[in-house]
Amino acid sequence: MLLKEVKECDLKMSVLHVLSFIVERMGSEVRPYAESLTQYLPQLWENCGDHNMLRCAVISCFVHLMQGLGTLSESLHPFLLPMIAFSTDVSQPPHVYLLEDGLDLWWAVLDNTSTCSPELLNLATNIMPLLDCSAENLRVCLQITEAYIILCPENFLKRFGRTLVETFLSAVTDMKSEGINMVLKVVETAFIVFPEDGPVLFQPLLPFVLSLALQEGELPISLTVYFSVLSRVILHNQNCFGCILQEKANESQKNVGSVLGELLDLWLEKMPLMNPIQRRKLLGLALTCLLTSNSDVVLDRICGILLAVVEVLNDITKCDSDTSADLLVMRPEEFDTADEDIETEHDKRKRELSRIDPVYTVVLRDYLYNQVMALQQSVGAMKFQDLMSTVDVETMQQLREYLEN
Repeated sequence: MLLKEVKECDLKMSVLHVLSFIVERMGSEVRPYAESLTQYLPQLWENCGDHNMLRCAVISCFVHLMQGLGTLSESLHPFLLPMIAFSTDVSQPPHVYLLEDGLDLWWAVLDNTSTCSPELLNLATNIMPLLDCSAENLRVCLQITEAYIILCPENFLKRFGRTLVETFLSAVTDMKSEGINMVLKVVETAFIVFPEDGPVLFQPLLPFVLSLALQEGELPISLTVYFSVLSRVILHNQNCFGCILQEKANESQKNVGSVLGELLDLWLEKMPLMNPIQRRKLLGLALTCLLTSNSDVVLDRICGILLAVVEVLNDITKCDSDTSADLLVMRPEEFDTADEDIETEHDKRKRELSRIDPVYTVVLRDYLYNQVMALQQSVGAMKFQDLMSTVDVETMQQLREYLEN
């Protein structure tokens, strides 16, 4: 009521700031009062004229309202999506004032929507220029991009995939490690959603990732991200992995085996520094996958590979009397465990990704057993014995314990 009576712009902004604070504190308790708010706020937006700071205050109020309404906020999309489009359009002069709040509202909408309408998908057109030129808002722009990949992966990547790859490829060359890591985590999400086709789509970016992984002096936190991306390629699309090795070999005027050898040597050296344990398991799965790659470069390093995988097993295996279990593999009921009161729609979708992520679905010990047996069958008993003779006694003893249990 007060908002309707106040005429001065400054007073309206003050009332809106207080209102935003109240809505934020109320959370889902705001729902019974949402109708009156959603009737007046659109009118206020339309009457803002050129008062961009007042527009910012309106957008900010809607951000908190979205979080309180949850999926009920979908009824507001016909009004909110044009508001977001206007606020985040770099061709519109007011975006200078509205962009930050507009991005927050965009994220709040994606966070609380259950489906992707054609209008919401169309809005993604605005994100590409922002990814290329908005360094200060990179984090939220990448959050929005990842949210689209999880919400409507096929439609989003079919329509925007190539542009996204080109944008990422252009942007990362001028980024520091922190920005590159954020970009690659979005790429990794695409690989989880599309294990085989994702690496093909993002293949133009992967030689750059390989080059970063081979650089001296990279921090463990960055190396972990680089090797995680490469690990998902190895696990699901070894043809693609072979192509990026070949491209790097051509660029550096080396043979493929030399590049792979450099990568594995650095990988095995830095493996103990990789964290968290979920990442180390992913890297361990990829190393295990390489055992059957029919590569002498890999077999020459079998001792280091088995040591690295055994050390991961030591960290993730829970032993109870006669049985042992992979602590990271989730049982079906665990996928459904969540606090419905605080979990957003986006949170639910991210949790569902765990159902298709090998980190949470593949038992590393069983996979190692199958790969070792396949290797033995592939190379023959004598060659296999020769390979195992290069493994140190302690690693061999631990390996036997895991393979025989």
